[in-house]
Amino acid sequence: MSRPRPSTLLILALALAGLARAGALAWASPNADPPGASQAAFTYQGRLMDGTQPASGSYAMTFRLYDAAAGGAQAAGAVTLGGVAVQGGLFTVQLDFGPGAFAGGPRWLEVEVGGTILAPRQPLTAAPVALYAPQAGQATSAQTATLALSAQSAPWSGLSGVPADLADGDQVGLSSVGWTDVLSRPAGLDDGDDDTTYSAGAGLALNGTQFSVNAGAMQARVAGSCAVGSSIRAIAADGAVSCAAAEPRPKFTSSHTVQPDDAGGFLPLDVAGSHSINTIDAEGLPVIAYRYEDSAFGSNGPTTSFQLRFVRCNDPQCSSASSTTIDGGGAVGEDIGLIIGYDGLPIISYHDAAAQDLKVAHCENLACTAQTITALESARQTGRYNAITVGGDGQPIISYYDQTDTSLKLARCGNLSCTSAVTATLHDLNDTGKFTSIALGVDGLPVVSYFNETDTSLWLARCANSVCGAVNTFQIDNSGVSGSGTALAIGADGVPVIAYYDNTLTALKVARCNDIACSGAPTVTTVDNSGATGQDPSIAIGSDGLPIVAYHDASQQDLRVAHCQNPACSGSVLITVDGAGNTGLTPSITIGSDGLPLISYQYRAAKLLKTIHCGNLFCTPFARAR
Repeated sequence: MSRPRPSTLLILALALAGLARAGALAWASPNADPPGASQAAFTYQGRLMDGTQPASGSYAMTFRLYDAAAGGAQAAGAVTLGGVAVQGGLFTVQLDFGPGAFAGGPRWLEVEVGGTILAPRQPLTAAPVALYAPQAGQATSAQTATLALSAQSAPWSGLSGVPADLADGDQVGLSSVGWTDVLSRPAGLDDGDDDTTYSAGAGLALNGTQFSVNAGAMQARVAGSCAVGSSIRAIAADGAVSCAAAEPRPKFTSSHTVQPDDAGGFLPLDVAGSHSINTIDAEGLPVIAYRYEDSAFGSNGPTTSFQLRFVRCNDPQCSSASSTTIDGGGAVGEDIGLIIGYDGLPIISYHDAAAQDLKVAHCENLACTAQTITALESARQTGRYNAITVGGDGQPIISYYDQTDTSLKLARCGNLSCTSAVTATLHDLNDTGKFTSIALGVDGLPVVSYFNETDTSLWLARCANSVCGAVNTFQIDNSGVSGSGTALAIGADGVPVIAYYDNTLTALKVARCNDIACSGAPTVTTVDNSGATGQDPSIAIGSDGLPIVAYHDASQQDLRVAHCQNPACSGSVLITVDGAGNTGLTPSITIGSDGLPLISYQYRAAKLLKTIHCGNLFCTPFARAR
């Protein structure tokens, strides 16, 4: 077995023989001399390290006494010990250099372990040097011991400066030692304390060295409770509570807006609110564009005209509103798109059926009481099924169906008012591009959903660049007649999601693309097939990040809402929000400035434009906050 190489010794020596008991006190208390020990012998304790670890085992050691820390003369013969036990780095030996080794001068101990001399030599302090005291036989006091020739002993009582606890000559009853009498005191404790300071942090108070909770800054544990039917409204600093009756959360708040004729009355055949579209303006208020049908009886029978009108609500719930006529051309507003422009003002796209044009109205103020109206592509029959959004460059972009070419087209406006535009064909595969819906993808590229009449399927077109110089088209659902009525939104994860009506199943469906680019097979879900339902869907992404769809239930003649439970809408909560009958036509849904859904729609039975402001994210009647 290899022997560890010893390193520098840390000396904890104690001189324990004879008069040395009155010497310097170290960390351990002294031990009595073993029986038969010489008067010149003393106990030496040390610590032996093997590198950085304490040594253990049996070692041969040689001890030499010198009169200098280096060099000098050897004061006595060497003491060699074999088989010294070392445990955990510590060892204890008895050394006897003879009675003449300590003559009163300074002494240093040299230690050799296994043939290796350890450096430096260790100084021996007062206790071993006091072995010279046996020669003080002729001394009358310890102070003249150097003149003694034959003194063999001195009484304990003859020593001066003995601590009180050691005055009786033994260590029994030792209870305290002066701090300054202790050798090798750790750094930082030399003055007798650890200089500890205290400070009270936030919410605490300090009195001396005792901390306590600062009741003025910390809320005490709630100590009260409220009866059933009431809830906590306030908590006092001492934990007491104030209770108040709990108020049920309403299902929704409804407002009804009807449009009078010029005489201030209501004509019996007037119909307001068809083809409505809504959004939230720059001040957080709902705005709605819709078609108003004005019918009257004349000498030649009934006459009908259609107007494009605009409503701006007075509060987020749309409990009241003001309205204005945008275009009273006689046959306008059959298809409408609405968005808030880069300048913070509403901009409306719509179809003029009489002129067969695509038109754009840019509002000059938030209430749209003044507008700039422009006809785009007026030389051809175009503009049906239009939808509008704002591009990455801040200019409006309009998707629409060109009746002349029977194709899907896109108009990129040249300015904020869209008084000019550059048009492009996105898809010309025979009679395609009806029921368009447009949104701007998270990559800044326009995305359009639409219906292909030829193959009766739902499609999606995605521009490959910001100017739509190239287009990628994808067939989303070709299972029967799918897509007559589409609504597109970009999910919270950036993936396009489409709500649409399946004519074959007479059901509401939702399709979610596989990724942002809509590459790969989409996920298609039938959301509601409880009869002839799902017509005129409108979709928004709720403040919870999940799709919510408003749609018409033709079988019940009601307005319904589907709140999706995941991004693909493979699970949903269905609720009838207006079951008055003959209602819920052409709904439009948006998320208000309060984070709650708002729906505009036509209540045809009463010839009204109607809005519903949901009382919760799900638009359910019984949801309540805990």
